Amino acid sequence: MNTVFLSFNISHLMIRGILFSICMFGICYTASSQSTIDKYCQIEAYRKSGFTSAFNIRFVPGNVDSLFSFKDSSVVTGLKKVNGLESISDAFNLLAEQGWKFIAVTTTGGFGPIKFLFKKEFDPKDLN
Repeated sequence: MNTVFLSFNISHLMIRGILFSICMFGICYTASSQSTIDKYCQIEAYRKSGFTSAFNIRFVPGNVDSLFSFKDSSVVTGLKKVNGLESISDAFNLLAEQGWKFIAVTTTGGFGPIKFLFKKEFDPKDLN
């Protein structure tokens, strides 16, 4: 009878240890996933003159350089590649390729620019 009781206690302790490990992994994973910082960028599309479906597209970096500063300068260089594109879908594909996600669009109507806002998560160590 003692062996059954001892066996039950060992199994019970093993299950508790496994459950504790799973919980700790979940807590650590959640904590690490919350340590990213969202950065936003904007591109503007101006319709070209005439009866064409082409646009003049440009990257808008923002007014405060310190808020959009990266240790790797290729982030901004990659965003500037949208400058001069004539298709909104080309600009979206270029930004998606770099990991940016579309979140909003605004327009003033008429012949004003169409403004597109994108977001990307960064590790704090990648920012200045």
